[in-house]
Amino acid sequence: MFAFPLLNRLLVLLLLLSLSACKKLIDPNINPPPGETEEPAVTPVGQPIGDPVSKTIGDAGGKLSSLDGKMELSIPQGALPGETEIYIQTVTNECPGGIGLSYHLMPDGIQFATPATVTWHYTDEDLNGTHPYFFFIAFQDAENKWVADLKKRDIDTVAKTISLSIQHFSIWSLMDDVRMFAEPSTLFENDVANLRIEKIISPAHDLGDGLASLPISRQIPVESIGSWLVDGDVTSPWGVLSSQGATATFAAPAEITSEHTVQISSELNYNLFIYDNDVLIAQFNRFIVFADITVTPGRAKFTLKIVLTADQGGAIYHDSTLLDVDIEGDQVTSANFMNYVPFVDPDPQDIGGGCTVDWNPGQKGLLNITSTTGIVGMDANKHRAIILRLFNTDCNTIGQTTTCPGVPQSVVASEPLPASELAANFLVKDSAQQTVFGDIESTQYSFEWKPRQ
Repeated sequence: MFAFPLLNRLLVLLLLLSLSACKKLIDPNINPPPGETEEPAVTPVGQPIGDPVSKTIGDAGGKLSSLDGKMELSIPQGALPGETEIYIQTVTNECPGGIGLSYHLMPDGIQFATPATVTWHYTDEDLNGTHPYFFFIAFQDAENKWVADLKKRDIDTVAKTISLSIQHFSIWSLMDDVRMFAEPSTLFENDVANLRIEKIISPAHDLGDGLASLPISRQIPVESIGSWLVDGDVTSPWGVLSSQGATATFAAPAEITSEHTVQISSELNYNLFIYDNDVLIAQFNRFIVFADITVTPGRAKFTLKIVLTADQGGAIYHDSTLLDVDIEGDQVTSANFMNYVPFVDPDPQDIGGGCTVDWNPGQKGLLNITSTTGIVGMDANKHRAIILRLFNTDCNTIGQTTTCPGVPQSVVASEPLPASELAANFLVKDSAQQTVFGDIESTQYSFEWKPRQ
């Protein structure tokens, strides 16, 4: 299935030509720069990652997915002569233009009476800087060279899958032919991203029957690149775009108050032939590629309030801590800890039959944060993610005294607790908002963030 067109995603196709105007598959106008060779890339075999997944598949056929669920192998009925143990081993990706990981399908050398199908599931993150039109499935041959099938793929832009019928097992990979790179793709104050556009396939790689060998990717020549824009314009309040022909830079401003994603675009001028299921469905001579860059505050100051509530059989225990959290680039620090005296409500508690419970939560209680450590990273959407480790010291259990008519009092003393460490995960979106995507081991905890000057 081919969902067409995608005019509002990552590729804008500008000029449609006649389908009968040209029958060549690989653009004749994109040639290697002078002095560069067109030898196919010979790469090492990918290193195994984790254990292989396996399944016994016989004459009835069957399906097997990779360990990470990104690739699925489907073997039709009658493809195998009998029951065969089929393996998928995830390996590092050595394919030029490779996306994600590669997968070694085993046993090696197996031949199918009816073609099997491999299907890749791609994400929006995979599309940053490229487009499904540029996605192909490639395999590594016996000489460790890579070969991509440019015609027989099945592109489903609704389900976000790329599929291909295969006749043999090898190491297989999803790859892209053209991509705009933005490095890094997340910028703090005064940071600079370097931009370039690379392409892999050219006429010298054509092996016939829609197959092409893959060399190491190279930068697109300057004569094939048009204007560079940011959010469709030459200027932006979110940074400065400077182009130097085939490359560009984007510099973040000195002050950033909230998170924003800018879209860098560049027009490429060469013929694009789009095949789906061995059918030439469209041809274009100009298109635009996009890459997203997230501009986010590198410096942020917050006051964090942590509240612990716990049901004590009808009475509610309350405890809280206040602290300052400062974020500077990839560093996070905490100071000014204020631990409030815990309390139980109601206290005393009427538990019926003339009996009451007097609660003794102690001076420190169950929550008494005295120090923290923090780690700043990025989540899958390029937002800063913080792992904040909170160190509890000098805490105590909740004591209680139960009094009933005509019987001795029952006393449960408050006792000291050993030091403990809690971990909380937070997502930094901008200087005025914090979104919690993880909790401290229990829904009894809540977090309130307030920006401070």
